[in-house]
Amino acid sequence: MRFHGHRDMLHDTDRNEAYARAIAEAVRRIRNSSDSEPYAVDIGAGSGLLGLIAARAGAAVTAFEVVPALARLAERVAADNALPLEVINAHSTEASGRRRASLMTHELLDSGLLGEGLLPALRHAWHELLEDGALSVPSSISLFVQPVHSTFLRDAAHLSGAAASVLGVPAAVGACAGGPQFFELRASALIREEELVPLSGPVRAVDIDMTRPPASGVQHPPPQPLPQAKAGGGAGQTPSDDRLRADALLTWWECTMLEGEGGGDGGEGGGEGGGEGRGEGGGEGGGEGGGG
Repeated sequence: MRFHGHRDMLHDTDRNEAYARAIAEAVRRIRNSSDSEPYAVDIGAGSGLLGLIAARAGAAVTAFEVVPALARLAERVAADNALPLEVINAHSTEASGRRRASLMTHELLDSGLLGEGLLPALRHAWHELLEDGALSVPSSISLFVQPVHSTFLRDAAHLSGAAASVLGVPAAVGACAGGPQFFELRASALIREEELVPLSGPVRAVDIDMTRPPASGVQHPPPQPLPQAKAGGGAGQTPSDDRLRADALLTWWECTMLEGEGGGDGGEGGGEGGGEGRGEGGGEGGGEGGGG
């Protein structure tokens, strides 16, 4: 079984160093503020990278990984590095009644942000696995949205009349908008080639504080328009031509690894409609979340 997404993450030096700094700082804070030894849960452990970083920093660690092959790999990596790591081959939401942890590590952030079960995993962890005041790495995330004009993305999302004719596809099928979806791609190349034209400034659409249980039910946070220089991404300057139509929503997210810890931010993107933009950082994985 191959896990190409994990290979990409394991070779993402900036991402891994940001995690390592934040986890080491979190363990240090816990040790300095409590008489008990730091105890961490790693949710969606993948090959065990984040849990082993916490173990190397001095925490006792329980790692949850739902994919059997990855759980075995995490155990092997821990043994090869002579680091203590308890690996449980199960989804973290199946666990309850355990010792509560003072630290949670996880990598449940896919390009679309919520596709790996981030919210239910966080909600369960805060109710069943974590003690009050526990630290989370990452600690918060913000999703940004920007409408763009892009004939390339619109053509990629729609069947042309010529293609429909050759394939014998009924006109009604070609006109169907389809279900919700996003294209995962790096937007920087399209921006350089002027294939993406922003129609407004970026908006901060959603903030998720991972240091507390996420709210249940449908949430309607008010979007927050931001100065483009403050958004950390986006497709450049807004044109003066108001005749351009919106073909896609360019979306990306920015993540804070640990509040008060410098150099701990990472970014990635998602998208919907006709296309998606992706920042230069971040990662995604398999299983429950696949943390490396």
